[in-house]
Amino acid sequence: MDNRIGFSTGALYKSCNAVEAMKIFKENGVSVLELAGFFGVDAIRAADEAGFARLLQGFEYISLHAPKIE
Repeated sequence: MDNRIGFSTGALYKSCNAVEAMKIFKENGVSVLELAGFFGVDAIRAADEAGFARLLQGFEYISLHAPKIE
């Protein structure tokens, strides 16, 4: 079994946005990322596809936490 432990961008929602959280994780050697709460301003800031692709580089595993829609 392949176990992966990482961090969610939502873990830092009180102190920074998702884009800033991704940068912090990379600077600290985190290799597993969950994109959570990635909408609104964060999505607009990451709209540049090349820039967003650069943010994702270096992570070994990336998951997406989708919001519940009722």
